[in-house]
Amino acid sequence: ETAARRKAQPENADAVYAHGRVLAVAGDLEGARAAFNAALKLSRTHHWSLQGLASLALLEGRSADAIDLLKSAAAVAPGRDDIQNKLAAVHARSGDLPAAYAAWQRATESAPDERTAWLNWGATLSREGKHEEAAAKLQVAVAKAPGYPLAHVNLAYVYARLGRYGEAVGHFETALAVNPRN
Repeated sequence: ETAARRKAQPENADAVYAHGRVLAVAGDLEGARAAFNAALKLSRTHHWSLQGLASLALLEGRSADAIDLLKSAAAVAPGRDDIQNKLAAVHARSGDLPAAYAAWQRATESAPDERTAWLNWGATLSREGKHEEAAAKLQVAVAKAPGYPLAHVNLAYVYARLGRYGEAVGHFETALAVNPRN
């Protein structure tokens, strides 16, 4: 395409955002930031651009800004479990586990069949030593994604910590059957 033709076409927020993603992957974080902001000028509610800016904030060690941006994205795109999962992950990394658990709760309510929130919620509970609660979340993750080895491995570790060795071995074996190279 010629520059004149591109200039004649109206820009849309999705295209500008996609360009920002390419710039981010190429390492041009300032270019990515400019593209995400340009997309937001085209559409104030472009949640993908808000998430892109949140990712840049995380790369720069600005967790509080990332949380604010993800909350803004959640406000303009309610019910998006991917946003809640990202928000939960940032809260967990920041040490605010109650906020992380609340975000995972919202994610599982908006997308109960999606495994990611169940898996991450369970893994975090396990790291906190809350193995019974972790097992309950990870059992759901396994039920939602029986062919996903990591769900089985995480549940197996929790079962081992609970002294439920037979169940642990069963989930380790399932994980190996799904992916023998892992």
